Amino acid sequence: MKKRNTNDGMHTLLTDRLQLPMDLSDGIIGVRVIGTEQVWVENYHRIMDCMEEKITISGKGCLLAIKGKQLQIQYYSDENMLLCGRIHSLEYMVCEDI
Repeated sequence: MKKRNTNDGMHTLLTDRLQLPMDLSDGIIGVRVIGTEQVWVENYHRIMDCMEEKITISGKGCLLAIKGKQLQIQYYSDENMLLCGRIHSLEYMVCEDI
């Protein structure tokens, strides 16, 4: 029988009671697309690749690839990032090793 982590139960209880969004409570990556020229990313871990036609970012258990033209990072902090350019697509890849 697998031992249950009591911290997981407390985390779930607090998240439910405080009605916190999953991205804040679990630290998962959040993405907001603003038109065809901006992408706001929250809770990212690291910038993996940054080129004019593709920017790849790692998050909790995933990679996020933003593809387009004239892409650039307009703003970034430890947790948030604003990407600008002509956005063509976003690709979300689940990765267990990250």
